[in-house]
Amino acid sequence: MELLFLPPENYYLFDKIESHRNIYLFKTSHDVEYKVIFKPSPYIFGEDKPYASLLYEFSVLAQFAGPQSYVRDDLIAPTVVAIFLDFYNQHDENVCFYICDSADGRQHVRKRKFDMWFNEYNRGAFLKLESEIKDTDGNWYPVAIIMKKDNVYRNDIAKAFSNLISGYNDDK
Repeated sequence: MELLFLPPENYYLFDKIESHRNIYLFKTSHDVEYKVIFKPSPYIFGEDKPYASLLYEFSVLAQFAGPQSYVRDDLIAPTVVAIFLDFYNQHDENVCFYICDSADGRQHVRKRKFDMWFNEYNRGAFLKLESEIKDTDGNWYPVAIIMKKDNVYRNDIAKAFSNLISGYNDDK
């Protein structure tokens, strides 16, 4: 049987905090603390949708303890993947929505890194729909949704995502 998602072999141990959000915490060997958050976001496509309670905004936040802003660490990607698998194992129809952070103007770098991770581990189990949104200043931000390929709401979610993006960008 072919694996549809390649589970990581080595990764950092993580803690899971279950509250109104699903929060995962891990610390690297370089003392960088990461927080991976899945924030319930039923409003994204409208709270009247049958899948509204399954929508989450996904974010990865790093807090550096020292002066270094980035240290290459090959265990971060597999740790995020292990967290993703844990989150999706809670409910097969969960859907993640993310916007690449643009606070430092590196949103396209973040997108490339996340795409690399996704492509390295995904073997067809997950579907990622991508686009970009434009702010009022004309800046573009990568956005995406990720769901299991066999999500029963897949077609409806894809249509809602397309409508959201086109409606958002048409307003600018």
